[in-house]
Amino acid sequence: MNNFENWLLKNITLHTHDNKQEEFWNGLTHLFGSILSVVGLILLLLKDYETPHMIGATLVYSISMLLLFSASTTYHWVQNPLLKRIGRILDHSNIYLLIAGTYTPMAFFVGGKMGVGIILVEWILAFLGIIFTLKFWGKLKPLHIMFYLLMGWMIVFIWSDFTQMVPVNFAKLVILGGFFYTIGVVIYSLKKVPFYHAVWHVFVAGGAMSMFVAIYKYIV
Repeated sequence: MNNFENWLLKNITLHTHDNKQEEFWNGLTHLFGSILSVVGLILLLLKDYETPHMIGATLVYSISMLLLFSASTTYHWVQNPLLKRIGRILDHSNIYLLIAGTYTPMAFFVGGKMGVGIILVEWILAFLGIIFTLKFWGKLKPLHIMFYLLMGWMIVFIWSDFTQMVPVNFAKLVILGGFFYTIGVVIYSLKKVPFYHAVWHVFVAGGAMSMFVAIYKYIV
């Protein structure tokens, strides 16, 4: 066993309360998300773009969404303890990447100093969040959740200016997506609902769908 495997077994914990039936549904819910992410990627590639920069931005967004759903599905269904630990690292890390990835086409649409600021803040926070997660795995759980929510709701700090630059319905869908994600986080954190993890996944899918419609219909 090499040093990396030792590190995984020593530092990366696994859920002990999800039985096989729950893990099946946990993986299945995000398998549908993976399939829809592929469809979404194809639909976005078929759009007409005014600039190559927006093509790149939407690719970053689409790939981050596909990575999140596919890594989550793999993590919940794989049985090998080492692979499952790697999958769990990717599962947690991809949340940060999806948040930053979702903001990327929005930032390019807004443009200017605000757009640059959004990209810099979100991606710096994403990488800091991944480092924070690995450094304090299994510890300071409320701070991990706050980190996700802070990144996701960063838009409220520039909301008045942001809403002057984007269509009204786009802004509404962004807020709807934010509420889907946030309600899902609450359900996951409380762990009171039967199959709460799968329910959390459904809310994640709802949030991702809202964001996709907003981006596909109104800004690309």
